[in-house]
Amino acid sequence: MNKLAKKVIVYSLVGLMQFGFGASVIEASPRHHDGHRYEDSQREREREHHEEIMRTLGGLAILGIVLHNN
Repeated sequence: MNKLAKKVIVYSLVGLMQFGFGASVIEASPRHHDGHRYEDSQREREREHHEEIMRTLGGLAILGIVLHNN
């Protein structure tokens, strides 16, 4: 291979590496609308957790009533 072809290949690969690095940095950076998605998903998880606790407490209350009446 001649020198020009090697330089083109090397600079192309370096450019692709920089593009890949830039893309990963952009994906990792917090965005304004992604923050809302995170907050919404966190709020949804908290709501589901709250519902699970309330079902558990309801079950324990019913169990207490049943055991108390026997």
